[in-house]
Amino acid sequence: MARVLVIDDDEDVRDVVLTALELRGHDGTAACDGASGLAAVRAHTPDVVLLDCRMPGLDGPGVLAAMQADPLLRRVPVVFMTADGGEEAKASYLTQGATDVLEKPFEPLALLELVRSITAGKRLD
Repeated sequence: MARVLVIDDDEDVRDVVLTALELRGHDGTAACDGASGLAAVRAHTPDVVLLDCRMPGLDGPGVLAAMQADPLLRRVPVVFMTADGGEEAKASYLTQGATDVLEKPFEPLALLELVRSITAGKRLD
């Protein structure tokens, strides 16, 4: 079971992702914007952060940059969830430090497999 934080300003996306995570036995929590999401990361240090790229105020890249500046958080895997399709956007997000990029809309099973893969890799570290 992984502790997964979902940061997305779209309530429907948060609900779908949390439901999928909980059905697989993961401990999912959510934040509706970047600032509250960053506070939740600092308070709970999740195993994985699923992070929307485009949000008003503090956006996904801003949250990731703040996490990378914090020695206690820089190793927390971050998966960007984005509607910004294309290899160029994906490459940019990976260069910024994202562990992976999941293009919206996505299948919940693909998301769950990605979480499983990331958390399995963390256990080997």
